[in-house]
Amino acid sequence: MISTDVRPLTICAVGAGSSTHIASRVRWFAERGHRVFLLTTSPSPSGIPGVTEVDLSAAPLVAAEASLLGAGRRCRDWYRRRAARLRRGGGAGRVQTIAEAPTIAESSRRPLREGIHRVLSALDFLYALRRCEPEIVHVHYAYGEHAWLTGLFGCRPLAVTVMGGDVLFEEQGSPTAAGKWLTVRLLRHADYITTQSDFLTATVNRLGDFAVKTERVLWGVSLDTFRRRDAASLRLALGLRPGSRVVLSAKILQPFYRIDLVVEAMAAVRESCPDAVLVVTEYLADPAYREEIRRRVAELDLTEHVVFGGVLTDDEMPDLYSLATVSIAIPPSDGMPQALLESMACETPQILTRLPRYEELVQHEESAYFVDPDPESIAAGITRLLEDDALRSGIARQGRRIVEEQANLDEQAARVERRLRELAAATPARTFRLPALLSAAAAYASRQRSA
Repeated sequence: MISTDVRPLTICAVGAGSSTHIASRVRWFAERGHRVFLLTTSPSPSGIPGVTEVDLSAAPLVAAEASLLGAGRRCRDWYRRRAARLRRGGGAGRVQTIAEAPTIAESSRRPLREGIHRVLSALDFLYALRRCEPEIVHVHYAYGEHAWLTGLFGCRPLAVTVMGGDVLFEEQGSPTAAGKWLTVRLLRHADYITTQSDFLTATVNRLGDFAVKTERVLWGVSLDTFRRRDAASLRLALGLRPGSRVVLSAKILQPFYRIDLVVEAMAAVRESCPDAVLVVTEYLADPAYREEIRRRVAELDLTEHVVFGGVLTDDEMPDLYSLATVSIAIPPSDGMPQALLESMACETPQILTRLPRYEELVQHEESAYFVDPDPESIAAGITRLLEDDALRSGIARQGRRIVEEQANLDEQAARVERRLRELAAATPARTFRLPALLSAAAAYASRQRSA
């Protein structure tokens, strides 16, 4: 066993500060006394206590590039205005090529411009990494440019937390061939990989022989924060009647999460449970999809039974779960969603599509309720839980117990902390190693030749 001290570590995390899940993880390490940086292109809306966020979208070289491109566009516009004036004055023949040159060259310049942007972005990222002087680099979400760069640069020690969509290539998103290759190379270079479920562990291990360094870590939730509590003030703020029973959709308002099916189901739920109200949150809402949902609500005469709840703060989420009688999530694919753990911690029964990864944690009619992804099955599930108090209470109690035993943030994050300490004690820290970058370039070139 490697001996480790208890001094604070300097941890450089890479991920989205706007993600409440990532924010809660890095905040935990900061609260434990570690010096924590978060390199991100999407900073948290109001900051993360104790964490220094480095906004890579405003990094010096990328910002300089934007200024130069802006100056170039202004020059181009000036040439075009000058050409227009000369045409009106009869000198169009001589100036025509000057005016059209930027347009003709645009298509050929775009790849070069993108290449320059990537190089500058990579240099900014490397500069930010080196300034942090990390003892550990921890990537949250493996599919992304800055995540890939940690592997390409040869960062050590390197931890990677897989979150679902970053490795579920066949189920989510539109990954490119290069993106898949870079993600696998990152996992190969990592010293430690965490996954949220056995299903994700198996997925990672199909991508390579990573079993020896992969650990299932649920991360979980703060049991002090996520618990059942009085939500009367939020009920009032949302304009809900005191006696209404709330069906909560807390997933991202995008087509992938199939909220439209829940709306269709509410037309049937209303007949047997006239006091039922669907509350739809609007985090990262797709505007076109939201309008489609609104139109369908009007067509089904569900205006009094569907409430759009806007974007709630992290502090309001426990109130929102506590407000709900049941919560529902029916995506076609998932890792192990944090929203499920949050709902269970707040003793709010969850209605789910039957995905094997969910069944690692919860069982039908014991700790959750499974439905098929069609309006009839969804409506039947909602109605059953709204009307069966004993079933609903049993699921709520069992859900809380499972989170206490398996998804307590303090216990789960402490496991990661112990592993990071071991890695820091055993592996010299570095943020860049030229042979690692050259090896990656050679491997990719060989891959391209054989493709």
